[in-house]
Order: sequence, then structure tokens, then C-alpha cells
Amino acid sequence: MWYHVMIKLSLALVIGGAIGYEREYVSRPAGLRTHAIVCIGAALIQIISLNYQADIGAAGTYDPFRLGAQVISGIGFLGAGTIIKEGATVKGLTTAASIWTVACLGLAVGSGLYYESVLAAVFLIVALKGLKRVENYLLRNKKSMALEVITASMADNISKISGIIEQKKIHIISVSVDYSKDEVLKILFLVEHREGMPMSEVLAELSVIHGVKDAKFKPAAGF
Repeated sequence: MWYHVMIKLSLALVIGGAIGYEREYVSRPAGLRTHAIVCIGAALIQIISLNYQADIGAAGTYDPFRLGAQVISGIGFLGAGTIIKEGATVKGLTTAASIWTVACLGLAVGSGLYYESVLAAVFLIVALKGLKRVENYLLRNKKSMALEVITASMADNISKISGIIEQKKIHIISVSVDYSKDEVLKILFLVEHREGMPMSEVLAELSVIHGVKDAKFKPAAGF
């Protein structure tokens, strides 16, 4: 009946919009409209599949989840568009995951699983909002600093420097390299560490690398 379709598409709009609003609130590339459209589209696909199955009845065999399976796999291209790689940093994975999950929610709504869809949407919002606070609390002892290294332009120097940093259990967030005409590189590492990072040990090991002219830590502000 037409009102069943209206209920399903309206619920898909609300669920997708709610998830998308959270992503837009934190300035992510895929926001309210994108998530709402994905959820509505997935719901419509499932409605079409179920209606087609009802129409053919016993006249033939038809898998109502065939089109839905294509939605789940095909939505990956949209999620990939939200992933950005900046140096050693990859951003947008959470938004890509939320788009994929919203497509799954749309299929659930289209299948008439209203209670399950709303409950899953609530859990998704909790994961996006609430777990971010938990993550920040658990990582409260981590700090960011910038490491500036001046080195001769040698092919393997960046990998050697990165290896020493990672050996000290220091996480590299991003890397930027400035090239100069006299074949000298200025490499800026944004690193994340816990309290008690062995700064002097890192600098001492970097100083013995052939071609390294200077290395120093400085505040991450403005990096």
C-alpha cells in the first residue's frame, strides 16, 4: 500500500538525516543530504525488490536481497570519496563507515524492520558522538609535537628517520617535506606521544644518520 511506502521512505529520510547531521556538525565532507539520500535510495531498492517478489509470486523464483547486496557493495565508491590521505594521515574513514552503515539501515527500513532500524540508528549515533568522548578521555595523556629535521637530499633518509621515530613507540601523524635548491631537505614530522617520550634519545639517534644536519622538537601549534 502507498502509505507503507510513505512510512518507509519518511523513516529513511529521518534516520539518514540524523546520522548525516552529526557528520555535518563536525564538518565532514558527507553530511545531512548525502546520508539522507543514501538511506532513501537503499530503502527504495529494497521496496522494489520486495514488491517484485510479491508480483511474481509462485510464477518464478526471485531473491529479494539480490539488489540489496549490490547496494552494500556498490556504496563503497561513495565512501571512498570521503577518504583523504594527507602525508601519513588518512582521514574520512569514520564518515565512509557511516555512509555504508546508513545504506544498511535503508535496506532494513525498506524491509519493514522499523524497530531494528531505529535501534541501530541510535547505536550508530552513540558510536559517533559518545565513543568520540570516550576515545578522547582514554587518549588524554597523548600529546602532539613537531619534529624538524634538516638533512641532505638522500633517497633513504626519510625512511631511516621514520624508522627511528617509530622504534621509540612514537606515532607519526603526518609528514611534510620542503625541498631546496642546494639539495637540502627540511622534513617536518607531526608526532603523537605519551608523557615521558625519550626526546633526547630520538635526537641522539637521528644525529648519527649520515646527511642529517640538524634535528629538534618544537610545539605542534601552527604545524
